[in-house]
Formats: sequence, C-alpha cells, structure tokens
Amino acid sequence: MIHKRIKRWIQKHVGWDDPEFDSTDWAHPAWWRGSSYGLHGAIRLVENIVTGKETGVGAMYEDADKLRQMVLGLKWKANSLVDERDELVRERDGLVRERNELSRNHVPQTASIRDERDSLKRGRDELEWKYATMCDARVDWIKRSKTLQDERDNLKHSLERNRTERDGLVRERDSLRCDVERLERELNDARNNSQSTN
Repeated sequence: MIHKRIKRWIQKHVGWDDPEFDSTDWAHPAWWRGSSYGLHGAIRLVENIVTGKETGVGAMYEDADKLRQMVLGLKWKANSLVDERDELVRERDGLVRERNELSRNHVPQTASIRDERDSLKRGRDELEWKYATMCDARVDWIKRSKTLQDERDNLKHSLERNRTERDGLVRERDSLRCDVERLERELNDARNNSQSTN
C-alpha cells in the first residue's frame, strides 16, 4: 500500500518517464513494453538462426549482431558435432558389418582350428604316456642292470676263488707227483739192493 502511494507521488511530481527508474518498480510502462519487445526480438533472432532463415548477412545494431554471431557460432559447432557423430556412426556400422562378415567367414576356420587343437592335445597326451612308459622301462632297466652288475661281480669273485682253489690243487698234485717219484726211486733202490745181496 505504501509503495503504491510513493509510486503515484513520484509519477505526479517527478515525471512518469524518468530513465533513473528504468528496470525498477517505478519504471514507465513504455520501458517495460520496450524490454518485452527486445526480448521477443532476441528470441525470434535465435529461432531464425536455428531454422536457417537468418544467415548473418543483413545489417543489425551492435548488440543484436553480437548475439547473432554467437548463436551462429554455436550452430556451426553443433552442426560440426552432428557431422562428426554421423561419421562415427557410419564408421561403427562399417565395423559391425566387417565383424559380422569375419564371424561368418571364420566359423569354419574356427571349427577346423578347434579340431586341430584337440588332435594336438591327443598327440601330446599320447607322447606323455609314451614318455612315462619309457621312464618306467628305464627304471626297470637300471634295476636290471644293477642286478646283472652284482651277478657279474659275484661271478668274478667266484672265479677268483676257483682259480685260487685250482692253483692250490695244482700245487698239491705236483707235490704228490714228487712224493710218488721219490717213493718209486726209493722202491727201485730197495729192489736193486735186494738183488745185489742175493
């Protein structure tokens, strides 16, 4: 209530259209109409730029031209981003098609590779089994070789004992021969002596 009275007093004594009251509660109605018209004009300018009606060629006062150039720059950047997005989408679609084509072409190769891998696994398992068998056979051979070596050593020792026994028997035989020869000589001598006495 007090503000309305002050406003009427100012309008009556100071003057209705005073620039000092612009953009305040006491501004002249014409100022508000002008502000609304300028805002609507800026909105129309932006709409014309977005729709392509405004290309930035015509003359315009400085502030409006700054707005026009700024919006045109934003539109150009937006169009560039849209073009870049479209290019990326096309590249993505091409990669998807290439991937699908490679998948279709490589399915038989994949199956063949899988079969080859399984065959190699079977071959590896067979080689491992053969290697294990060879290792077991080698262990058995080593044990058999050790047994044969022990038997050979025992035979060598037995042979040496036999040789020693043989040498002893030979010496004993030679000694007996000598005794026999000596006894034969003594017997002959005794016979000769007996004959000569008779």
